[in-house]
Amino acid sequence: MLNSTQEVISSYVVQHKGDDTMMKEDYREIIIEGRILPVNLELWRAWTGLRFVNGEEHHGPAYLLGSDTPYDGARVCSCDLCLSHAKPQFKSN
Repeated sequence: MLNSTQEVISSYVVQHKGDDTMMKEDYREIIIEGRILPVNLELWRAWTGLRFVNGEEHHGPAYLLGSDTPYDGARVCSCDLCLSHAKPQFKSN
């Protein structure tokens, strides 16, 4: 529930700074089947595909859904930041 210092603008919560200006909270998005969709923080942290914060691509570790345990499986992005917790994946001969 929103309190008296918040209002909803285009489905995002905006915090008032105490004067007439507002601070917009970070919004998080993911790509699913070529579409960019807004998601909550919990799902965004667990997403292993491409992720965005305020419209800019984000690189960093992913976590198991609903926990602070780093995800160590395969990721879509292969940069060093995204794969910082990944374990090597070996194929049998």
